[in-house]
Amino acid sequence: MIRGLSPSELRNFLLFLQGLGNVGATIREHPNRPPVNVQGNALALFVGRVWSWRDGEATARVFAAMPGFSAQYLPRTAREVLQRPVNLRAIAQQVTGQNAALTSTDVTELMAVLEGVDEPGEGGDDTAAVVAAALAAPAAPAAATWTPLTTARATQLWRAVPANAQLIQEQNLTARSVSQRTGIAVERALRAVLPNDRAVPGPYRSHRREEEINERQYVDPDGVTSLQVNQIIHRIGTSGIPVTETRAINYRESTFIEVKLWSGRFTLSHERYQALGMIDVLSRSSAHRDGYPAALLLVTAADTVIGRALLREATRQRVLVFQARLLENQNATTQGGPNIRIDTPVLLNPSVLIGSTISAVVPPLTVPPPAAVRWP
Repeated sequence: MIRGLSPSELRNFLLFLQGLGNVGATIREHPNRPPVNVQGNALALFVGRVWSWRDGEATARVFAAMPGFSAQYLPRTAREVLQRPVNLRAIAQQVTGQNAALTSTDVTELMAVLEGVDEPGEGGDDTAAVVAAALAAPAAPAAATWTPLTTARATQLWRAVPANAQLIQEQNLTARSVSQRTGIAVERALRAVLPNDRAVPGPYRSHRREEEINERQYVDPDGVTSLQVNQIIHRIGTSGIPVTETRAINYRESTFIEVKLWSGRFTLSHERYQALGMIDVLSRSSAHRDGYPAALLLVTAADTVIGRALLREATRQRVLVFQARLLENQNATTQGGPNIRIDTPVLLNPSVLIGSTISAVVPPLTVPPPAAVRWP
């Protein structure tokens, strides 16, 4: 059985099956449904066969090995199976144990499953931590030398600085304090290179945040920039034939960028409803006034998961939420240059664009390329 294979052996076996070429297979999408003809390859047949075994852990490991491919051949009911705590652990073990990097499509499919996990697992353990572990590896490095930066690794780097090590000893800092100081240090380093295109210097007042905390509140994003949308224009051409065109529009101060090093789930109420405040301010941005969504880009550690309530509120307010994970070049010591960079942003709530009159939104920080710094 598949459970007898190590993570690397499983990955190699899947790649071997994929390399067999197109064979045209007939698999069952569901035991109670008629066979579905799949013009795929041996891997498609394999995914279907594993599902038919009704072995949740085996299905979870196959899914984690190739999420983008497996999702095409698993029934909808598979998502509920994958979200069970024991199967989340299997996903985490598979993802962290294999060497090959996952594609952006793989990451999207993994996140679609992992975002549905919202309750403590069996025995009261936090499944968000399991989710975080599984997401640490899918943030595939942009090059062979770039690897995902987790909160634990960032803390290790901060501790390695002699002055910080002395501070920890002199003040007897707790692990929580060290983690907080690490996060602040990373935020300061990136804030120096992030765009800050504000019409008026200073923070933004948030009435929604004030309602939650019952006192005057502001938000001060680490970065502020424009949001570029490609507007769809329908018109009649000179010859009387309908023509569809796109026009790029830049809306100033319609994108907030916030850096967060947080292990586990980043929620709507985190840090005194900071995210709620930013979504509130963005809902009154120049893009919103013209009927278009604004954008919130969360730059996070590899093991940070964006909470479902945050995504629901952003979607309700028509604010696009992007997540870009931090990467580390561990060879920077010998190669020189920046050792921390921001990966390509991924849109987490594309449903905001449904029914919109825009064809695309240019993800923040893709033009120019994501920022990179030398830290600590």
